[in-house]
Amino acid sequence: MSRRRKAIWIGLILLTLAGGIGGYCWYWQSHAVDRKVYELVYEVANYPDSRTEKFLKEWKLDFLLHQKPGKRKDDVIVNEMMTIGPAATPELVCLLNDDNEDIRWWAAYMLGSVGDARAIKPLINILRKDAVMDVRCRAAYSLGDLGDKRSVEPLFQILQNETYYYAVRFDVALALGRLGDKRVVEELCESMHSEVEWDNDFVAKTLGQLGDARAIEYLKQARQNELISEKIFDEAMRNILSAATMPSEQSAQTAGE
Repeated sequence: MSRRRKAIWIGLILLTLAGGIGGYCWYWQSHAVDRKVYELVYEVANYPDSRTEKFLKEWKLDFLLHQKPGKRKDDVIVNEMMTIGPAATPELVCLLNDDNEDIRWWAAYMLGSVGDARAIKPLINILRKDAVMDVRCRAAYSLGDLGDKRSVEPLFQILQNETYYYAVRFDVALALGRLGDKRVVEELCESMHSEVEWDNDFVAKTLGQLGDARAIEYLKQARQNELISEKIFDEAMRNILSAATMPSEQSAQTAGE
């Protein structure tokens, strides 16, 4: 056999080996989700878990199969969790540590909907430490959903220290506003006029609920620039003006007595 023919054969053998190794690596990478799915199928089928654990495993299985929150609609998933209630909290907290960032996001979302105060500390931890901005934002929003005043000081500390992600700052400030903390009035006012597009109607509604007169000029300007709807503007202004008249009415009543 000539040298040239030997070189061709060696080249073909090396190419075949390289292709085989590459295919093997691709197989294991692309089938990592499949292996997780098979494990969960086995668990769901063979272990008599509690109702919460069974639901969450089936939900996670559905998620992995479709690479999205599954076939069930968002509100249906949340409603199912709410029927389980606070009993779901420990399992949802475990999902906050899942490798899949989308599952962590959905766990944070559902913890805000279940309404269990035991979720406050885990959500604060995720808000502080998670590497994914969207997961942190969802944790902040869920803390606002829970409406527990014990979240206020940890949230305010995070607001003071967060300088990198403006989206995280915004959601933390919004959560504080929904919890009644007036220290964030100016930050929320300025967010309506920033270059980033936020849900300005929701911000305006939160400012109205806070009832702080400092927001009036910002709200007027936002309405003039059509950054908020007329309905939300009117509602926010009524709430602020109502809050401003309450102290004077109380003083008049006290003087009359």
